[in-house]
Amino acid sequence: MLAGNSAQSGSTYPFGAQVVTDTNPTPTSGDVEFRILDASPSTPSADVYVGDPAFGCCPSAAKIASALLYPQSGGTGNFNSGYVNVGVPTSNSLEVWVTYAGTSNVIGTPQVYTVSAGQLYTVVLVDQSNGGFPPQLLQLTP
Repeated sequence: MLAGNSAQSGSTYPFGAQVVTDTNPTPTSGDVEFRILDASPSTPSADVYVGDPAFGCCPSAAKIASALLYPQSGGTGNFNSGYVNVGVPTSNSLEVWVTYAGTSNVIGTPQVYTVSAGQLYTVVLVDQSNGGFPPQLLQLTP
């Protein structure tokens, strides 16, 4: 569950408890399951890609989330990508890129994670530690 309170640039963002259902899927043999949660109210609608760091982002990486957006007033916004099955490269490293929705323009700094086949991973998109843009990626699991 993600929670908090904030006001930024005169606009109030509806921080509050966001319940995330954990489905605990079983990855296909040799793969991992990756999930992205958007807890960054200052980040505009974003797409998320995961892939082998050796090949770069778009279009070679797998798009695992489209138009992620922290919930706005009225509860609109898809903040949970759900688990997506992703192949594990021989390097056992996966890189995560966040782009402006519908573009290949990367937002913030991509992150590389060491992964193990058969595991579930949750990464959260959050604001900077002092607040605001560009977002950071924080790994919650395993």
